[in-house]
Amino acid sequence: VIVPIYETGCRGVNQSSVWGCMAAAIWARESSKRPYWPSIVLGILAPEDQSEEWHKALTDRNEQRLPEKLRQELQAGKRKAEQALRRQSTGKAERMSFFLVEFLGTHEFIWVREADIIENFDPDDDPNENIAAGNITKKRKNVRSQGHTPHSARLMQNAIEEGRWAMEEFEMQLNDTCGDISDDEGEGKSNSGGDGEDNYSFEILCESDDEADEEGSDGENGESSDALAVEEEITELLSTEGLLDFSVSGRKKAKQRAAALKKQREEAKKAAKKRELAEKARKKADLERKAKAEVKKKKAEASKLERQRMTEYKKELKELEKRRKKRARDRDRVLKEEERKAKKIKTGITPTKGGRRPGIHDKKGRASSIVNGYLSRLSQRQDLKGLGLSSVMNIPAATIETTGLLGMTLAFRAAAGEIDMPGATGGRANTTRPWEKIDTTKPTSAEERCKALEKQMELLRSAIENHSKKNERRRALINKAEEEKEAKRKKLAIAEKKARRNDLGQRKKSVKKPESAKEEKKPDENGEGKESTGIKVDIVADDEEKK
Repeated sequence: VIVPIYETGCRGVNQSSVWGCMAAAIWARESSKRPYWPSIVLGILAPEDQSEEWHKALTDRNEQRLPEKLRQELQAGKRKAEQALRRQSTGKAERMSFFLVEFLGTHEFIWVREADIIENFDPDDDPNENIAAGNITKKRKNVRSQGHTPHSARLMQNAIEEGRWAMEEFEMQLNDTCGDISDDEGEGKSNSGGDGEDNYSFEILCESDDEADEEGSDGENGESSDALAVEEEITELLSTEGLLDFSVSGRKKAKQRAAALKKQREEAKKAAKKRELAEKARKKADLERKAKAEVKKKKAEASKLERQRMTEYKKELKELEKRRKKRARDRDRVLKEEERKAKKIKTGITPTKGGRRPGIHDKKGRASSIVNGYLSRLSQRQDLKGLGLSSVMNIPAATIETTGLLGMTLAFRAAAGEIDMPGATGGRANTTRPWEKIDTTKPTSAEERCKALEKQMELLRSAIENHSKKNERRRALINKAEEEKEAKRKKLAIAEKKARRNDLGQRKKSVKKPESAKEEKKPDENGEGKESTGIKVDIVADDEEKK
């Protein structure tokens, strides 16, 4: 009993290209951007809590039936599915199963997610049409490929038919578990119905749609010709009152009547065809007119939206320009106010009775300028040993903090080559030059010694060139530093001179005039003035001469 049951369970379906043993018929898709397609399930990878024993057996059985090259290509998808299951076990991914499916019609194999399938396969209900009908705002193509062609539509229809046949065959296998039900019983039931719907032969099923249409058109033409002959005979009987005239003239008249009737029928067909063409042309013109009206309406709406957008854009530009001008006015007003305040502070203070102003502007800045100028002149006149680093050169390197100011200063001077780099023990670092590592006395042969000497010369030459380049760079930097130092000293001197300038009004010195100077000129009799013998002393304070 077990052997037939196992053999029946291992049977595949005829719709599979590898005679695969199907688990179910479903709608599946490669990704969310592709449409659903009729498929059959040939393998299942489920989480541990959902996995069953027959899942692995079914998957292994169908994978063994696949060609070697195709099975190797599918291993990549299977490994990704297994990695996803491992991530699900750790809680890092959403829990779902994976299925090995075969797309009917195209016979392509792929591993898909549980989110990309629809379990209940209904041949009469296309989920792609439901998705397209539910999504009104977006255009969606409901075919497996990018282009919608009659070939793809026919391929979809064939795939749906294969899915229907696969479901019927799978149901027959489920109903016949042991495989012992005779086929004669099913044939007797189908023939007893008398409908004739299941009486299809292999030749009829192998015919294409074009061949079936041609055979149907031939049958219709034969039936129409027979009906035409009967109609002609009826017309002749009615015209002769039931007496057929078999004479030459009678046959001639009969032929004429038949020709006239045929011509009338052809004209009627032509008129009907003409009306049909006119109706089609009218419908086509209506569709074109509606399409043009729709396009025109869309263009008008688009132009209206564009005008609204441009109006809003210009309005925003005007608002931005207005805000910018307002900010500029505010800035100018603030600058003028600051300038007015500075001018008021500088010149707006009312002097006292003696001519001096009650305060000094920017005392701190002037004092710092005077001190900086004094230090600059002092550094030019003599070398101050106390300000150098000679007092700290004898300090051990281990006691100097590297993050402090002194440590960073010594590091910069050592990097510039002005002082020696200390070693790990605190003294000078034991640095070995690369040419000193070459031993010219150890080789026994003269050729080896010459090669060693040449290598040593090359290293010395490169070191001398690098040293020359560094010296040139140091000289350039020293010249630049000297220029900057001189410019800084000039700037400090100008600032000191400006700070030492006294912008306050000086007092006028009051000098007592002698008694002789108080005498004035007295006019003589002729009206001419006469100079006094006294001396008039006028003392005027000149600020520039005193400065």
